[in-house]
Amino acid sequence: MTRVGALYRATLKGRLSARDLKRLERACGSALVQKRLPLEVNLQNVTSLDEAARAYLEKLRARGARVYGWRLDFATEL
Repeated sequence: MTRVGALYRATLKGRLSARDLKRLERACGSALVQKRLPLEVNLQNVTSLDEAARAYLEKLRARGARVYGWRLDFATEL
């Protein structure tokens, strides 16, 4: 997790599953308390997602986070 001004950037790699979500929440904690998320999530090095991780990422995106790098139904950029 890096921070550039008000923007938080998370770069994830490997398999992302339900058990990883708490770690992601802790890492993104400061961004998650805001109404519109100043968060960018890079999934370019993620090898697989389970349904819980996919649903969580969909919620982040719905709140304004930029999620990219994985073939998700809601992805606007690969």
